Amino acid sequence: MPYRNRGFTLIELMIVVVIAGVLAAIALPLYMDYASRAQAAEGLSATAGLRADIADYYTRHDRMPGDADDLGIALSDIAGAQYIADVAYDNETVTITWDTGTTGLEGAMELTAKTGDPRGGWQCTASGAMTENNLPGGCAP
Repeated sequence: MPYRNRGFTLIELMIVVVIAGVLAAIALPLYMDYASRAQAAEGLSATAGLRADIADYYTRHDRMPGDADDLGIALSDIAGAQYIADVAYDNETVTITWDTGTTGLEGAMELTAKTGDPRGGWQCTASGAMTENNLPGGCAP
């Protein structure tokens, strides 16, 4: 009676496992960077109203507000976003501190007005343990 091959040999299965492991080792760091950037993008969308209020204040008073009290805004409302632990505004800088319990992000992201005029856009910088790789795509370096 002739012998019929059925199924895979052990070496073939081992090769498939090694290939899957190599692909996972390459894909996982890229995915983590992508996820961190997506989480950091929440900082831009959550502070959009604050940045618009700062631009409006600048238009009316021809200077940047000193702090959030000048704007009449409760920053604690913004800090209630999913990935944000705290939002602060002082000295022409919006600082977003990440909730490390819900994100892979650490440190903070600082937003400053380009050329000192908030109507011209905002520039993002990473501070603390946050890296430049984690800045969202909508941030101008």
